[in-house]
Amino acid sequence: MSAVPPPPPDPAPVPFFIRCTHPAGFRSGQWARVTGIGLFPNAKGRAELRPCYLVEFVDGAGDYWPVYDDDAGYQFSKKAMAA
Repeated sequence: MSAVPPPPPDPAPVPFFIRCTHPAGFRSGQWARVTGIGLFPNAKGRAELRPCYLVEFVDGAGDYWPVYDDDAGYQFSKKAMAA
């Protein structure tokens, strides 16, 4: 009997850190920890789901940000950064 192979490594290990640089973005310029990636409804009321980063700020506030948002101006870091 053969052993069951281990699961493949996570292609996008978390946590990592992200910030939005668009002036109208939620907490623009503040770094947040990405705790995962999930599917959430489109904010514009459409029924389809879209992949989003689950983010958490240092004060515990959370949000989800679309992975594919050309206007957000996301910046990424592997370590925590000061705002």
